[in-house]
Amino acid sequence: MSAVVELGRLGKALNPIHIHLERRKVGIDFNWIRKGYWKKW
Repeated sequence: MSAVVELGRLGKALNPIHIHLERRKVGIDFNWIRKGYWKKW
């Protein structure tokens, strides 16, 4: 049970970092797709 609590704490600590990284990744993907569309047109 304590292991689950520790994982929960770790998850809460890492969650903002994970969200930030995902947001950056999505932003990069969006820019890349937009540039790709510009190249196609």
